[in-house]
Amino acid sequence: MPRRRLPQLPRTRAASRRSGSATCVGNLALGLQGDAGRWWHLEATDLGLEARALGLAGGEPGRYSLRLGYDRIPSYALEATRTVFDGAGGSALTLPPGWIQAPATAGMTALPAALRDVDLGTDRDRFRFTLALGSRERLSYDLDYRYDRKRGTGLASASFLTLASELPSPVDYDTHGIDAGLRYAREGWGAQLGYHGSYFANGASALRFQNPFIAPAPGADQGEIAPKPDNEFHQLALGGHYRLPLQTQLSGNLMLGRMEQDEPLTAISLNPNVALAPARAEANARADTVHADLRLSSRPLPRLRLGSEYVYDERDNDTPIATWQYAVTDTTTPGERENLAYGYQRYRVGFSGEYRLRQPISTALGWGREVMERDFAEVDRAEEDEIWGRAQLRLGDRADVHLRYVVADRDVSDYRPVPETQPAQNPLLRKYNLADRDRDMIELALALYPDGPLDAGLTVRRSDDDYRSSPLGLQEATHTSVNADANLALPAGVVLTAAAGFEDIESRQAGSQTFSSSDWHAEQGDETRIASVALERPQWLGRIDLWLGYTYAATESGIVLRQSGSDSFFPDLDTRRHRFEAEARYRLRERLSLLLRYIREHYAVSDWSRDAVAADTLPRLLGLGGQWPDYDVGVVSVSVSMNFGSEAKDASR
Repeated sequence: MPRRRLPQLPRTRAASRRSGSATCVGNLALGLQGDAGRWWHLEATDLGLEARALGLAGGEPGRYSLRLGYDRIPSYALEATRTVFDGAGGSALTLPPGWIQAPATAGMTALPAALRDVDLGTDRDRFRFTLALGSRERLSYDLDYRYDRKRGTGLASASFLTLASELPSPVDYDTHGIDAGLRYAREGWGAQLGYHGSYFANGASALRFQNPFIAPAPGADQGEIAPKPDNEFHQLALGGHYRLPLQTQLSGNLMLGRMEQDEPLTAISLNPNVALAPARAEANARADTVHADLRLSSRPLPRLRLGSEYVYDERDNDTPIATWQYAVTDTTTPGERENLAYGYQRYRVGFSGEYRLRQPISTALGWGREVMERDFAEVDRAEEDEIWGRAQLRLGDRADVHLRYVVADRDVSDYRPVPETQPAQNPLLRKYNLADRDRDMIELALALYPDGPLDAGLTVRRSDDDYRSSPLGLQEATHTSVNADANLALPAGVVLTAAAGFEDIESRQAGSQTFSSSDWHAEQGDETRIASVALERPQWLGRIDLWLGYTYAATESGIVLRQSGSDSFFPDLDTRRHRFEAEARYRLRERLSLLLRYIREHYAVSDWSRDAVAADTLPRLLGLGGQWPDYDVGVVSVSVSMNFGSEAKDASR
């Protein structure tokens, strides 16, 4: 019995816990087969739930294919959120009548009576149209259009110096995406020309809010958060490949893109005592991108395979640089600074060779160098060399052993804090992506497929990063992962599958609270565990196809701060998810089936930054009091499946 996607657990915006509720869910799949291979397929999934999908696809092999689709994905943020602001969901948040401002939340005497429920979450609707055309002249065309509409209320935050507020912010996004391509193929060579475009529009204006605290400076009683700006991205792509003698192939791509954003700028400050004029009225931001790659692969000898590549990337930021006056949280005006037009150029060259020593053994060796040059960054130039080796041993028809080892060394030019950065950066700090780094990575993979009903696989990977020249910042990190899976075929068509995975990330960073050398260290560990098991039993008692499955996932994160000879432990961050699924299909007749499904899921989160934190728990933060979802829910579904013809697709969902 093929594995099927089970319906989404029903949820509402107000809460994720529901008991004793019934939901009508509609699903439909209808397939039609015509002459000359023409086919059409209509599918509707989870109609009646907030997450649903509808699609139509069809075509004729070798001539055309067409797809139309719609789906909705709801996204829920926090539960039980409450706010004192009027106008939640809009672009103007005002304090209720009779609000008492105070220097801390404990003094806001009107707060308990002013709190009201506010739902945080969004609905994303996607409409998609895809058309592909082929011709006998070796030409093919394709067009893909996507429109995403996202509406709802999100979470924002803002502050006046040390006084902060969590705010419900409007979400009103429209995104259009288009991909069009033309391909031509002949014996031994081919070429393609493509266009990619993305257009984003934000229907929400700047979010204005009244300061619920006593203003820390005269006039700092109203704030504003700029919306995500409208923007566009266009890219033209040309690519091709050509087959040469000696089983050699040359391929390459050239892509030219442009990003533009020209939204009107919001006011620097709403404080009438901070009278600052922007350097220009509109962003006038533009960046041009270039990507080029050239790859050559060859097999001059039966046992030898060679490869080489050259890759070039550039981001040319043409945004005008100007001198701006600026304000800090609507209270102070430190001076002037320039907007920096960040850009980069990146080059990569690589060579590799693979040689099969004899039938069961093959080895490979490769080298690559990447050079990155940046504008207006702490490091002008970074060079990274990577050497890797791989060995594979095939033990007859029963097992494969795969070993890979990678050594990489990144050296950067002199690290100098950017003078324009405000506040000033500690000269001992090294940003991890701009710092000297040594990396070692080893991977061992074992695949077992002995004669018999069992096959299994195991992959172990570990990488170590050493930031050898970083007095402050990230100094070392390790990443370890273990993944295993197995399949067991039992008598009577029973199949048992299982998988398990473990991932551990540990890091150590150094900091300074005195703007000098290191006086504290932090160590962080993030651990993820997953496991699943499934049992598939077809034609049980002659008429029942049975499927049972269980999934477990858990994450843990811990941080310890070491300072002045003592250790301070942050509370752990934990998530747990258990999900049991059962599905039974009973064949009433040859083309009529009854499908029973049961799902039980438990989900829990332990997060000290949210657990039991109400709107006024923190004295200098007026929060929304939201909690992460924590639920235990069961779903029972009953459906009927009918097949109208031998060519019709399975209509059960």
